[in-house]
Amino acid sequence: MNSDLFLAGLNIIPSKKHSFFINLSYTISDASFDQVDFPVPEETSPVGFYDFSQVHTFSDLKINQFDLVMTSRNQVTDNVSLDFGFRFKDYQDDEIYLFDGSGSLYLLSAGISYFF
Repeated sequence: MNSDLFLAGLNIIPSKKHSFFINLSYTISDASFDQVDFPVPEETSPVGFYDFSQVHTFSDLKINQFDLVMTSRNQVTDNVSLDFGFRFKDYQDDEIYLFDGSGSLYLLSAGISYFF
């Protein structure tokens, strides 16, 4: 299995009442079985019953993922802040085995935080 991750983050605080955070990540992964060499004598099993010649093709994984997260916090009072977020995630499965899980996600969020 091979996996490479590239990650970058930036936290910006222009004032006591405002802060911004950006996080980027990109992951490239691949994995697979080696070819199985497991000979079975014909006299011990029905023909084709124990065919291991294609086992190595069952696990080919080639996945690319990109993730972007941006958040903002705006302090309204000493105890209350407004929080906003955006997330984009792209998942690409380049070696489809059971199903194609490729797709993109867009997520927006907003919230109010109260500090005790």
